[in-house]
Formats: sequence, C-alpha cells, structure tokens
Amino acid sequence: MEDELKVHARFHLLLWKIIWDILPTRARLSGILYIPEEQQLCPICNLERETLDHLMFGCLISLLVWSNSRWITNVPTLVHGGRADWVKVLMNPNLIGISREDCQAFQLLALVTFDQTWRYRNDVLHGTLVRSINLVVAQIQHVHNQHCQAWRISRYVQNIIHPNWVPPPLNWIKVNFDTVMGHNFTASAAIARSLGGDIIFASVSCAVRVDPAVGEALALRLGVQRGV
Repeated sequence: MEDELKVHARFHLLLWKIIWDILPTRARLSGILYIPEEQQLCPICNLERETLDHLMFGCLISLLVWSNSRWITNVPTLVHGGRADWVKVLMNPNLIGISREDCQAFQLLALVTFDQTWRYRNDVLHGTLVRSINLVVAQIQHVHNQHCQAWRISRYVQNIIHPNWVPPPLNWIKVNFDTVMGHNFTASAAIARSLGGDIIFASVSCAVRVDPAVGEALALRLGVQRGV
C-alpha cells in the first residue's frame, strides 16, 4: 500500500511503522513495562497520554501545522477512527476532498509533520537542545516547500525531455525531426528513440535558408539517412 506514495524511502519506512504501531510511544511501552500513568503523558504538551494517534493529529505541532495549511483547519474532526482512518486518508486524500493535483503535496505534509514531530519528541525526551514549537512548525513548512519545489522542477525537466512523446511499438525506433529557420540559414534536427525512450541517435545539420516546407523535408531526410 505504501508503495503508492511517491516520497523518499525514509517516509515509506515511517509509514510502515505507523501502520503497525511499532514506534515506542509511552502508551505502547506501558503495555510491556510498568509506567505510572503520570509518566505516560506526551513529553511535548504534557496534556494527554502519549499514543501514536495523539502525536499524529492531536498534539500541538500537528494542530498548528494543519491549521496553517491550505487544506484543513481541524484534522481530528475529519479522522474519527484514529490512526487507521488517518492512514486511509493519507493513501487516498480524495476521501476528504483533496484535489488530485494536491494529493502528493498533502501526503508529503502529513509525513513530514509526523517525522519532525517524532524527532522533536525524542529531543525533548532525551534532553537534547530543544527548539520552540513555532520553530519546529516553520521547519516543517520549509521542508515541505523544498520537496514540492523539487517535484515541480522534476516535472518541468521531464516535460522538456519528453513533451507528450509517444513511444514506438516493440522492436521499432521512433524518429522525430524538425527544422528552424534563421535569417540566413536553415537548421534541421532528427532524434531517434527506442520503446523505453533511450536515445539511439541525434543529428543536426545546417544549410542556407530555404522555404520552410523544404526545410522540413531536409530534416526528414536527415532522420531517414541516419536511421537506415
């Protein structure tokens, strides 16, 4: 199921731990060891018992992140079945009205939020230098924006390399050609690719300026000559 998420492998592992509830929260450990109730409180807010559900969408960090996101302002009202429902929403954001274009960014924000929350929780628990919660929220937003920007760049590059390119049939190669008309020259280009998009050859030639139709014919000839 988590293979459907297009995120870093570390987040896949995190989601797997969430699904199986194997993160060592205080509530989880209390089922194995004796821990007094007052020591089972969330180390971040000290208001509720530290369960995985609480850390995911009931603690201060999560509430602040989502209340400042462009999607939802009150996660608990949308997740009635706890962690199980939240995982369903994470895998299919359309269930709560997230548009298809926003699904990946929404999923990433959910995972980055919990990842950073868990790190902050461990810092508090082990006495590491602790940042303010507002700084943690700002860091989550920064990391999320960085990932989203990287996705946009990746999609842009893919569109440049393969703009609406349709692959050829099996055991065929496909030759695309074009021509550019300058003030006093004609440039022709041809590129051949396999079914997988691998480049077989790419050629460019220049000649004196000719009629555009003749220029297209020159580009076609260039592709044919290289392809045979």
